[in-house]
Amino acid sequence: MKTRSLFVAVLVGLSTAFSFAQDAAISSELTAQVQQASAAGNTTLVAQLAASNPGSAATIAGVAATANPAQAATMAAAVATVVPAAASRVAVAVSASVPASTAAITAAVVVAAPTQASAITSAVVTAAPTTAAAVVAAVAVAAPAQAAASASGAATAAPAQSAAIVSAVAQGSSGQASAVASAVTTAAPTQAAAIVTAVATSSPAQAAAIATAVSTAAPTQAAAVVAAVTAAAPSQAAAVTTAVATATNTTSAAVTQAASQVSTAATQASTSAATAATSTASSAASTAQASGNSATSSASTASTATVNVTPVAPPVVVAPPTTPTVDPSQNVSKSS
Repeated sequence: MKTRSLFVAVLVGLSTAFSFAQDAAISSELTAQVQQASAAGNTTLVAQLAASNPGSAATIAGVAATANPAQAATMAAAVATVVPAAASRVAVAVSASVPASTAAITAAVVVAAPTQASAITSAVVTAAPTTAAAVVAAVAVAAPAQAAASASGAATAAPAQSAAIVSAVAQGSSGQASAVASAVTTAAPTQAAAIVTAVATSSPAQAAAIATAVSTAAPTQAAAVVAAVTAAAPSQAAAVTTAVATATNTTSAAVTQAASQVSTAATQASTSAATAATSTASSAASTAQASGNSATSSASTASTATVNVTPVAPPVVVAPPTTPTVDPSQNVSKSS
C-alpha cells in the first residue's frame, strides 16, 4: 500500500511539473481582471493573479502586456519574479504581444530571474532569431553579469546571429565583449571567423582582444579567423595574427601560413557574414543603452510591486520508490 501511495505521488508530481511546462488558457473572467489591473498600472495585482494561477503565468503576462504595452517589461518582470519557473515562457509571450520592446522585455525578465538568463534568451531568440543582437546587447547593459550566459543562449538558438551578437556588445558594452565572444564562440565555433571579422570592422580597437577570446574558445578556427580578417580588415591583420598566435601557443608565421591554406570560398563566406552582421549590430547597439536602462527601471519597479506577493516555488517531483535488494549469500536469521 505504501509503495502504491508513493507511485501515485510520483504521478502527481510529474503532472504538476508538466503543467508548468505548458501554459494553460485562462477564463474570460480572469482575462478581464488582468486587463483591468494592467490598464490601471496595478502591477501588484497582475503579479498576484499570476501567483494564484502559476500554470497560466505566461498567458496572464501576455494579456497584461497587450492591455498596457508601455508597461510590458514591468509586467513581464513582475510575473517572472513571482513565478520564476515560467520566466522563459513569460518573456516569449510578452515579447510576442509587444514585439517592438522585445529587447527591453527580455532584459527585464533576465534581471528578475538571473539564473535563467541563458534559457530565457534562448527561448526568445528561438521565437524571433533576428532579435538576438538587440536582446543580448540590452542584457549586457541591464545585467552585465548575465551577458555571457545570455549570449550563449542566443547563439545556441540562432548561430547565424553570432557575429552580430558579439559586434553589438563590443559597440555597446565593451567591458563585456570578450566574455560574450568566448561564450558565443563556444556555442557556435564555426562562426569564429565571422565574429572576429565583424568586430575588426566595426570596433577595430577591440579586434585583438576578441581574437584572443575567440581563438582560445575555438583554437581549430585560428587559421580561418586570420584569413577572414586579412581579407576584410587588413589594417587589423597584424594585431589579430599576433593575438591568435599567442592564444593558440604558436607563431605568427605558422598562423599566417595556415591562413593562406584556407579556401577562398570559406573566407568569402565569413567576410560576407561579417558584413551582414555589422549592419545588424550597429542598429542593435544604437538602442542597447535605452533598452537596457528601460529594463533596469522596469525590473526595479516590478521588484517593489511584488515585495508582498509570495513567489510560487517550482513543483517538486517525488523520486520513485526503490526496492531494497537482499544478498542471498548473507545468512539472515530471525531473533527469537
